[in-house]
Amino acid sequence: MLLRFFQRLSGRQVLLLAALAIVWFQGALVLSGLYPSHVRAQGGPAIEETPFMDAAEASARLTSINDNGHQWSTMALLGADALNVVFLFLALGAAGVWAARAANFAPFVQQAASVLPLLFALGDMAENVLILSAILPPYDVLPKAAGVIGYATGLKHVFFGASALLLVAGLLVAVARLLLSRRAGG
Repeated sequence: MLLRFFQRLSGRQVLLLAALAIVWFQGALVLSGLYPSHVRAQGGPAIEETPFMDAAEASARLTSINDNGHQWSTMALLGADALNVVFLFLALGAAGVWAARAANFAPFVQQAASVLPLLFALGDMAENVLILSAILPPYDVLPKAAGVIGYATGLKHVFFGASALLLVAGLLVAVARLLLSRRAGG
């Protein structure tokens, strides 16, 4: 079902989704100052950028957000990030399926191109929910959330990377086939 949805998109729609994801990320998260403020509140690299962080480090970062009074800016960031996750899922899925089809990859690879971005999005959403549950009262959730947040972040990164690699592989194979077919025909 997900694969069919992505297969129905035109090349222009795929490009529009990719542009939307980039513009939203840059505008709503970076240029707005939400993300830089969120990183400063943690006193180091953001939890979201540190895969498989251990519970003690995650707990220290989450406590730092609370101690610095940045709960509301973090909530705003994660709200904006929720849309970012949706846009990235759609862009990666659409572009990945388009590239896999253009490269004439096997159907199971095309299916993977549609599912991997979904798994990325689920990992990112789990990460966001865990962060929110840890920084909002009651704070007794913090130790439990800190214990699993690194895994959610790690899985997010693994599935994003796999999606991106499949997209790049599809593009490279599609371009190589196009160049070879033109060379053979000309």
